[in-house]
Amino acid sequence: MTSIGGAAAHSPNESGVWHQLTDHLREVGDAAAGFANAFGMDDVARWAGRWHDIGKATSGFQDYILACSVDSATAKAQWAPHKMAGAVHAWQSRLAPVALAIAGHHGGMPNLGELRSIVSVEAALAHTQEALAALASESWLALDRPVNELEATFGLTGGSSPGGKRELEVLTRFLFSCLVDADFLDTEQHFNLCRASSRSSTSIGFEALERRMTQALPASVAERSADSVAADRGALYQGVVGRSAEARGLFTLTAPTGSGKTIAALGFAMAHARRHDLRRLVVATPFVSITEQTAGVYRSLLDLPDDSPVLEHHSSPRSDEDDESTARAVSKRLATENWDAEVVVTTTVQLLDSLFSNRPAACRKLHRLARSVIVIDEAQSIPFGLLDPTLDVLRQLCERLGSSVVLSTATQPPFARLPSMSATTITELVDDPVAWSARFARVSVDYRRDPMDWDVLADLVTTEAAAHGDQCLVVLNTIDDASTLTRSLVGTPGLVYLSTRLCPAHRRRILGEVRQRLAAGEGCVLVSTQVVEAGVDVSFPVGVRAIGPAIALAQVAGRVNRNGERERGRLVVVDPTEGHCPPGDYRLGRDIARDLLREGVDVLGEPGVREYYERLFINLNDNVDGKNIQAMRKALAFADVAAAYRVIDEESVSVFVDYGPSGAELDAARSMPARWAMRRLQPYLVSLRRKVADDLRNAGLIVPIRGFGLVEHWSGQYDELLGLQTTTPSEEW
Repeated sequence: MTSIGGAAAHSPNESGVWHQLTDHLREVGDAAAGFANAFGMDDVARWAGRWHDIGKATSGFQDYILACSVDSATAKAQWAPHKMAGAVHAWQSRLAPVALAIAGHHGGMPNLGELRSIVSVEAALAHTQEALAALASESWLALDRPVNELEATFGLTGGSSPGGKRELEVLTRFLFSCLVDADFLDTEQHFNLCRASSRSSTSIGFEALERRMTQALPASVAERSADSVAADRGALYQGVVGRSAEARGLFTLTAPTGSGKTIAALGFAMAHARRHDLRRLVVATPFVSITEQTAGVYRSLLDLPDDSPVLEHHSSPRSDEDDESTARAVSKRLATENWDAEVVVTTTVQLLDSLFSNRPAACRKLHRLARSVIVIDEAQSIPFGLLDPTLDVLRQLCERLGSSVVLSTATQPPFARLPSMSATTITELVDDPVAWSARFARVSVDYRRDPMDWDVLADLVTTEAAAHGDQCLVVLNTIDDASTLTRSLVGTPGLVYLSTRLCPAHRRRILGEVRQRLAAGEGCVLVSTQVVEAGVDVSFPVGVRAIGPAIALAQVAGRVNRNGERERGRLVVVDPTEGHCPPGDYRLGRDIARDLLREGVDVLGEPGVREYYERLFINLNDNVDGKNIQAMRKALAFADVAAAYRVIDEESVSVFVDYGPSGAELDAARSMPARWAMRRLQPYLVSLRRKVADDLRNAGLIVPIRGFGLVEHWSGQYDELLGLQTTTPSEEW
């Protein structure tokens, strides 16, 4: 039998030093316990860390690791399994959550039923028996508390509460996060001390951040709007921040677009975190462009330095991080792996998909959410069929993990009617949202009931723009519709176009030009898809919007007369004869909004939004868990949950386009590690739905890039106005 005291966990590092198994198990156990201390599961996490690699205490694995130290290429033939021995021991110790975490610490947590079958087989194997015997000989690896006390840590012994198993699922997921992050960090410390030492998080403290914001806010609000709107925004801000002493929990922040929700949410979060000694602020936004915009607002408002505690986590690199080798860039990049920062600004997809993932890399950062303030911006963008499992997990973050969650939007869904919310208190941070909705009403809806073809719509846009200084915002439901209308408007002063068929670098340039033209009073007619709706900080004198869901109409209204530049702005709602519409909930929402407009309901006002959601819920039969994820969670089916939960449901393929300096970026990326290379290329990638990409690949328009196997190259037309162009009609949006 191999003794744990004489075994190695990892082969020698560059200095020739072996990583001893005893050291690794102790360090990972202690680090995992430190992470889990935030939510009272440090003892359980310590045992997960101490047991996770006991399978390495076998003669077979030690022979394999010795071979690796000589020649890693030939050592593969001597590979010996190791991850399941610790899971078997945890299972036999009646600690199923620990067993699940250990079993998944390399490839992902399995379903509980699958683990039960695997354990029954693994327990009988000779190498497992050898590892368990080695463990039994070490007193420091034996439980020092009765199992029932550790079970009670989960507070769910017997599963008496209706949501008990789902709460156990969340706690197991966070235990898993603590284990994999501790394991990653300790392994990195052994193999790459330089990389490990590059990990650093800048902490200013929420008291200092709050003080900076208090000083900067009056000037910032005044710069951004006319006096009347500035006063209203200031009053809304003070009212929201005044609620920061509320007990930790689940909050809604319901205020009109353009009312300063982003800044109000930040002010509340910082004051709330300071009062309740919370650890960090995590803000999730719907799109990468809004993530960048929000992080920029925070840095500017708080007058933060380059090494500030504001961390952006999304797919695109920041423009000031082009040199991936700088110490600051390396530190920031490493911090995105486990969100080791005081303020994190990320995407809703990144946050929510991670909360339902079973993969180590995705779950690694989750333990940072405990005892934090989490702001979900544009909360209405959570897919209807995922509402119940999503809100259930966010509720448990508050009730079991000591966090507070703020759901911020102008069009707040009725979350209280969700099945998982029946016994939960949701606190609104805005006093009298109906009154505030009326107070910020700066746009009137002009609904054109009669359908119109593209030529008539183009004439309407031209007329509206001419009457408003050659400035007009136009939003259509699909890429095909937006590009068709744009072609009809070629020659219009200041015509620009925006959709996901433009690569991110192109979109950023267009938005920058739009803001410059609007500020200078120059011609600007922007034709866009829904990509412009949520959170983009622009203000047009007039908008034209194809009929869509009421929440989409409200979002476009928020880009019209946003800063109160005139007494009243106009949103013209039209029904294109040849227009397309995304299927499912979106199409149903469009039909409901059309009915409300025909009935004369103000769909921009808070009462109209309530009526819209009432009809939407009725028509969808309250089916807020369309994939039965709650039942999977109750069964602790982690792999099934991860496969079923997708904020973006349909798979996409990213293709590299020739735009601006993309050629030079591709050359630079060839010499980089794969992960850095993809980050370098992200600003020049366009996402296509898999079926569309397959058709284009078969047509020879998407081809491999020689010497670079990670992405493919778009060899067709990339237009300076319309971006990636195909001849195939598309209802993408």
